[in-house]
Amino acid sequence: MKFSIQSRLTRAAILCSFALLSSLASADQAGTAKGTLAVDDDGGSLGGKIVHAYYITGPDSFDASNIQRIIVFTVDDQADAIAACADKSCAELPTVDGLKIDLSIEDMTQWSAHVGSVQRSGISGNGLTLRTDTPGHLAGTFRLNVSGVTADIEFDTKLVKAFDR
Repeated sequence: MKFSIQSRLTRAAILCSFALLSSLASADQAGTAKGTLAVDDDGGSLGGKIVHAYYITGPDSFDASNIQRIIVFTVDDQADAIAACADKSCAELPTVDGLKIDLSIEDMTQWSAHVGSVQRSGISGNGLTLRTDTPGHLAGTFRLNVSGVTADIEFDTKLVKAFDR
């Protein structure tokens, strides 16, 4: 009987270790990005160096049967914030300095840039070039120079989180 309890405790410890390692692995899945983002404001240009890329998926808020593929580019590390999100809209980080691109529209890229208190959005027809495009991995470049927003980003990111809502 004592052996059985010890065996169960050992098994539980191993399972907890795997769970912890899995959660750490998801944070490590954040991709890399190298580039800049600038948004014109009345007082000049705001922006920063983009160094993080997060690839997420989840249902469109208007049509749940449409699964959106989104890359979130940020200046600061947001892996913990995304890991804590229960839904896709939270993980899009609408108030964090950076750029979000949505790859759901064929041959177009919907984008939204946020720097400081300035936010701009639009659609780009040819700014995205993917050299890797699989369900679990996106890599390429995104370039934009429109509506007072300039972005030049090279990225490589694996799927960080697939949301069901």
